[in-house]
Amino acid sequence: MDSLRVGLVGHSEGAIIAPLVAVEDARLRAVALLEAPAERGRIILAEQQRMLLGGDSSRTPAQRDSALAHAARVTDSLVKQPGWLRWFAEYDPLPAARRVRAAVLILHGETDQQVPVSQARTLAAAMRAAGNQRVTLRIFPRMNHLMLDDPSGDPRGYETLPTKTVRRDMLGVLADWLVRTL
Repeated sequence: MDSLRVGLVGHSEGAIIAPLVAVEDARLRAVALLEAPAERGRIILAEQQRMLLGGDSSRTPAQRDSALAHAARVTDSLVKQPGWLRWFAEYDPLPAARRVRAAVLILHGETDQQVPVSQARTLAAAMRAAGNQRVTLRIFPRMNHLMLDDPSGDPRGYETLPTKTVRRDMLGVLADWLVRTL
């Protein structure tokens, strides 16, 4: 292994961890963040609950409100326990992201409903504002959180998608960037 050509790729929660590693390890020359959150996990979880439960037309508005309140109580209970979920719920990814000095590639699906594309834009803007001008953001139409072709991005439809193959165009952009950057 060439110690001068080290990169790190993280997806979703792994894209929260990758900047932490990059800040601590100056040997990293490249960091690729796929479907990366830019908000605390508690906010992401609440948005996901609103998307999944709040949009359920099979329930009355009162039933939806009750289901959302119950989901919030369950989340509050779970994040009180020590471990990953507690850390995820409270961790703000932006301070570490602002300290990354390696080249960064942010890849995000336009239809991602688990971590909306607005978070990729926020992440890229925060890194650039902190002085890292080697930040590239690519947004892929019809790509969901799992990096699959998906016009809606609704997680409730993942099982019925016609293909479970990660998008080749996204993988090509990632591979080409890694070759150029490393």
